[in-house]
Amino acid sequence: MHSQSLPVVESAKELESETTAMVKARANNEFAAFKSSMQSSFIAMMQKDLSANIVCHIIGVPATAMRVFIKVLNPKFVWNHLRKNFKSTILELLVDRSNRLESRPTRKLLELVGDKSKLQIDG
Repeated sequence: MHSQSLPVVESAKELESETTAMVKARANNEFAAFKSSMQSSFIAMMQKDLSANIVCHIIGVPATAMRVFIKVLNPKFVWNHLRKNFKSTILELLVDRSNRLESRPTRKLLELVGDKSKLQIDG
């Protein structure tokens, strides 16, 4: 009986390994699509396997503070999920940002939909 369950366990481990590799390859390809508009160092960093602590460093929040913040918001959150959630969130923001000219969020926000003049925002 033990010898029969062993191949199933090995198959499950192989499947998990293959799935992880596919997810990483997909993320790398998706970030590569933004090479022309992002700094190459940022793209290279996002293609790496980041830890939750590195994510905290990137966003400038101490890991201890982030753990407390997450615990308050979602006590069941798994700390190691922060790294994959961070990458997917950044990717979604990049995709949304790519279409900003078509969606014209500033014009909608300021109710300038019919106004054809250029917006100039003082910085």
